[in-house]
Amino acid sequence: MNILIISMSFPYPPKSGGKARVYNLIKQISKYHEITLISFIRYDEKPYIPELLKYCKIVETIPVENNFLSKSVRWGRIVYNLFTKTPVEIAAKESQLMADKVYEIIKNHDFDIIQAEWIQMAHYVPFDYLNKKQFRGRLILVEHDVSFVPWYRRYLIEKKPLKFLIYNEYKKMKKYEHENLLKFDEIITMSEIDMNRLLELDETLHVNVVPNGVDTEKISFKLGNRGSNSLLFMGWMKHYPNGDAMRFFIKEIFPKILLKNQNVKLYIAGMFLPDDINNKIKYQDNIIYCGYIEDILSVLHKCTVFISPLRIGGGTRLKILEAMAAGIPVISTSIGAEGIDIEDGENIVLADSTEVFANKTLELLNDNKLQIKIAVNAHEFVEKKYRWNEIGKIMNRIYEKEYIGIRNENSNHN
Repeated sequence: MNILIISMSFPYPPKSGGKARVYNLIKQISKYHEITLISFIRYDEKPYIPELLKYCKIVETIPVENNFLSKSVRWGRIVYNLFTKTPVEIAAKESQLMADKVYEIIKNHDFDIIQAEWIQMAHYVPFDYLNKKQFRGRLILVEHDVSFVPWYRRYLIEKKPLKFLIYNEYKKMKKYEHENLLKFDEIITMSEIDMNRLLELDETLHVNVVPNGVDTEKISFKLGNRGSNSLLFMGWMKHYPNGDAMRFFIKEIFPKILLKNQNVKLYIAGMFLPDDINNKIKYQDNIIYCGYIEDILSVLHKCTVFISPLRIGGGTRLKILEAMAAGIPVISTSIGAEGIDIEDGENIVLADSTEVFANKTLELLNDNKLQIKIAVNAHEFVEKKYRWNEIGKIMNRIYEKEYIGIRNENSNHN
């Protein structure tokens, strides 16, 4: 089959969960099909185009326009879109260059499947043209998360005066997401939780689950011989839920931990740490910002406990799966571990209040037997259910099956 993938982020280097998913699944499905990739790209990612050409027949890239705009212009666009029908995160990805490139590629090539990665890329599929062309292939949308859910969760914890604006964005995003989901033949979610959310939104949607995964060959398992009293958080810090998680942990949870053990250190790994967090931690000896780390095993094998104190967000966290594969025990909020088929107290530790999170983190730091139990069970769990090569086979079965069912009558593609 000839498959076109339209991606919001250039998949390599796989510095975030979404990038890692797109990259690893391209590697897997290229074993069976010819792939054309169209993606936004940052200037510093251009040297990595040859890496994608190992697996793709064609790679086309469009510069991220907002990278070349001043901060004041970007904020001006955001404020303007708060008062329009278009959700802010959709408007932020509007690009005529991308629209023209997608149209050109589809016009000049025959595809069996056109696949948009993230709801933010759905509007680049030229539905009207495909109708006129009588396109007989399938349109697939990959929902890395159900995008209106993080907005609602942020609304629940936000304070005035932003609370109303956040709720307005939630309503706009929910409406936009619903309208665009109906235009696709098939929706892919990361978990059954997200699948059920979409079916509650509209039971006529055709939804399949293709979970996130981990490269268990690249991420080696190490048990024991770790540094003591060290916590690790990993994440793409431009992603708002990650920044919120660190603000929350540093302000509400970490002080409770330090009251009982002043030797605990927190390591934060990931690009683009927000200025307010950086200013808060630069004079704290117990918090170390590592930036982006090329060799993630250097921290996954060094630290004692991996933390995921997320309060908002959606989808599933690849970083948790990577931590499990590497043998570092994980403590998380329920939201942080959402979508992963975990078992509290067996392959992960869950905690949803500040007091419980602090106490269970201390317990995990102090109990070597508990660390080993959680780590061993988690590693076996990941090996069994979340290997990319097996997940690639699931995706391939979806590609190769005959499309059964009637496309929604409200769809622009029918």
